Amino acid sequence: MGIIVTVIASFALFIVYWCALLWLIACVTGWRSFARRFPARRRPSGPSFGWCSLRLWAIGGYNGGIVVTLGDEGIYLELAAPFRCGHPSILFPWAVASPSREWRFLGGTRLAVPLRVDNRTIELILSLAARDYVDSRAADTRATPDSASGPWSASQ
Repeated sequence: MGIIVTVIASFALFIVYWCALLWLIACVTGWRSFARRFPARRRPSGPSFGWCSLRLWAIGGYNGGIVVTLGDEGIYLELAAPFRCGHPSILFPWAVASPSREWRFLGGTRLAVPLRVDNRTIELILSLAARDYVDSRAADTRATPDSASGPWSASQ
């Protein structure tokens, strides 16, 4: 009986530790501040891409753990299920997106989408299959800068 209690207590302690660690990472990286500024009320309809990355600074970010959905409302980001604790979903409006570029790493080619937020550029890395969808919306938004209105506007 003592071993079962120890295993259950250890598992519960691990879950608490895991969630606390993920919450701390979300605070330190700025994910939580992005989520407050660009809250996602629901996932938009549109193509989804797994194994995406978000480069928040020169040496790090979220590598391969992000699921991206592209919709008319913007770019929706959520972490993969085991890492979601403490990381609310984000919906970046198209107004913060710049046209994409190819990003090459270790012999592979992906799509890099610069996102301009608060005089800072972060980079979303996703499948090349998203290029036409991203570039058509990023170009449309850049052609009409006033399209970024509302509480999530890049100009605020």
